[in-house]
Amino acid sequence: MSFRVACFFVLLCSLVFAQSTAENSLAFRSAIVKPSTPQTPPKFFTVRGTGTLVTGNTTVNDLVRFAYELNPAQISGGPEWVATDRFDLVAEAGGVGRPTSKEFELMVQKLLAEGFKLTFHREQKELSVYALTVGPSGPKLKKSEKDPTDPPRLGFTALGRLPAVNASMPEFAKVMQLTVLDRPVVDQTGLAGKFDFDLNWAPDQTQFAGIGLRPSPDADGSKLPDLFTAIQSQLGLKLQPANASIEVFVIDGAEKPSGK
Repeated sequence: MSFRVACFFVLLCSLVFAQSTAENSLAFRSAIVKPSTPQTPPKFFTVRGTGTLVTGNTTVNDLVRFAYELNPAQISGGPEWVATDRFDLVAEAGGVGRPTSKEFELMVQKLLAEGFKLTFHREQKELSVYALTVGPSGPKLKKSEKDPTDPPRLGFTALGRLPAVNASMPEFAKVMQLTVLDRPVVDQTGLAGKFDFDLNWAPDQTQFAGIGLRPSPDADGSKLPDLFTAIQSQLGLKLQPANASIEVFVIDGAEKPSGK
């Protein structure tokens, strides 16, 4: 897994536990947005130095997804180009020290509002989701011995390799919907508290596509179970298709940056 891809994993997986006292006024000190070219590498998000967010081949929908912690299925509306036109972004944070992922989210929200004139509203909509429930034999999760106020560690070490420490079920569900699956994940386990566990599976070609990755059929994990089997056999949980009413992000309007 490349450095840029690894950074994308870190950014996405850290969203669920980033702590920040940032205000809505937080903004990038400078930002350059330009159309991607054929020479731009496949879609990536990364952070350079102590606070420069760099993206390549990213659509407005990709930036919305990052800024508002959404699964692609939760984003709709807007002009057609927000889902098709690709941009490269170099945005430098001000201040001292490296911003948290939550602070980066707030800065990208402001960049979308000011640089792309993005307007939106939220509404409830019934969507196809994955429901996370307890399996028939009960959960196989170890209660974490960490302080429950400590942030969890939920970060992929490779495609299909997810060690988790001090993680709640809603946090696990969010990581799965942000990085792995093509639809939102709704936690219906009813399990409270924080847990330690390891989840290892062989991803198929539909997984991780939302972040621009395609697992190789010849990957080392090909002898591992598929995701749904692994969740039941390793965690004692079930992940199954369902319909649920969830909040969606509807883009009302957007404009391409001046000169783009």
